[in-house]
Amino acid sequence: MKNPFLFGPPVSGDQFYDREELGRELFRAVENGTNVLLYGPRRYGKSSLVTRVAEKLRADGHPCIFFDMMKVNSMEHFLQAYASAALSLQGRATKSLSALARFLKGLRPKLTIGETGEPSLEMDFSGGPPTTKTLEDVLALPESIRTGRKNVIVVFDEFQEIERLSSDLPAERIFRSVIQRQKHVNYVYLGSRTHLLKRMFTDAARPFYQSALVLEMEKPPRDESVAFLRDRFRHGGIQADAAALEAIVDASENVPYYLQALAYEAFEQADADGRKTLSAADVPPALARCIRRMRDSFETVVENLSDNQRTVLSALAREPAASFDTAYRTRHRLPVYTSISSALKVLVSKGLVESSRRTHRLADPFLAVWLREPVCIAE
Repeated sequence: MKNPFLFGPPVSGDQFYDREELGRELFRAVENGTNVLLYGPRRYGKSSLVTRVAEKLRADGHPCIFFDMMKVNSMEHFLQAYASAALSLQGRATKSLSALARFLKGLRPKLTIGETGEPSLEMDFSGGPPTTKTLEDVLALPESIRTGRKNVIVVFDEFQEIERLSSDLPAERIFRSVIQRQKHVNYVYLGSRTHLLKRMFTDAARPFYQSALVLEMEKPPRDESVAFLRDRFRHGGIQADAAALEAIVDASENVPYYLQALAYEAFEQADADGRKTLSAADVPPALARCIRRMRDSFETVVENLSDNQRTVLSALAREPAASFDTAYRTRHRLPVYTSISSALKVLVSKGLVESSRRTHRLADPFLAVWLREPVCIAE
């Protein structure tokens, strides 16, 4: 049987569950011309939700651009990639290029066709680094070359990354200045570094202060996760008992990505064994297979941390902390609080630790399991 679980890319259809109310709120806000910030930890399903909403918006006549800020490494890269994305707003690339050339006179854009046959742009930055005017012109493109009567929808994934694009330009201020003047483009800002995004949109000294409806992506209700697992296993021809379903939710900490990854492994083994049932005893071996698949990436994460950062990460893997009081530091042999605070700041910025509701815990429940494993296991 085909495995009914999917993880990695944004999911849709039967593999997407819950979020109905949040999806409706997001759709209504954007349809009404409101810019939206949707934030939450990684792997919670933000991209899947926005992809689902974007499909409805496109069906309603809205052109959409989905732009991943994590994939650009400089201001020059952003300008070229974002202008290329604007090509998608018109059906004929040559017509789009003509419009782009008119609005980007100083950059002499040139159309190229990539290996996939998709058009992209090359720009001439030989005249020097990008200026404020250059960035303003490129950001204005979705409205400048828009066709039709419906507003363009631009989704910026990992939007907090604008902070690192340029040391020469006040990118955040320029973005905000252009966006607030546009009448026919609406924006959805996504991000997983919640502390950075919340500060960007709630700090009165920042340009994006109170400029968007703020929505938080939380974990789905536990009962809906259990119902989803039960239905998907049945779809694949396997009857999972209640204890197995609860064990999968517990081990994945009800984070959608990890829940599907663990269920995928459990299904694979049951199917390989020719079994039509799944019990709680099948979950630990499935979890062990998940950990083995991810071991290399876990090792890379840890080897790039300082000794203090590793120590704090390992302590939080064993015991999430509401505070790092004397008793907690003694139990886990942690350094003085100032050292913990410095390490924690880095771990949060890297997305390895979540700090919410006054509790610090690892963002990746499988990394926590791997860190809790014995250093040496006798064979």
